[in-house]
Amino acid sequence: MKIVITGITSFRNRGVEALVVTTLEQMRSRLTGARFLVLDRMPDYDASRLRAPDVAFKLDETIRPLYASRMRRALLQLSDHVEALGRQYQATIRDVEEADAVIASGGDVFCSEYGHQSLL
Repeated sequence: MKIVITGITSFRNRGVEALVVTTLEQMRSRLTGARFLVLDRMPDYDASRLRAPDVAFKLDETIRPLYASRMRRALLQLSDHVEALGRQYQATIRDVEEADAVIASGGDVFCSEYGHQSLL
């Protein structure tokens, strides 16, 4: 079984780390042999904090930064990197589509404190 955990900003936020660790513990106790993919903004750092053979970390290409705007979109369209970014984004979408379960975690995922634009 493949389980994807999304909404992770970074284990530099200890609360985010605690949510992921306890989620993994609970899921492991219920699903023997499950594999986990954690989509987050700092996968290298987080992987160094949590070393487990059943957990992989990957940069979450689906998180839009707060400064997403028409100007940013226009700059990306003019950039040489648009195609490369598109492939990574599509790979992340495939990871989610192929998962048996997706867990939305992280306090920022459900917080409107940053304004409604941060939730879009």
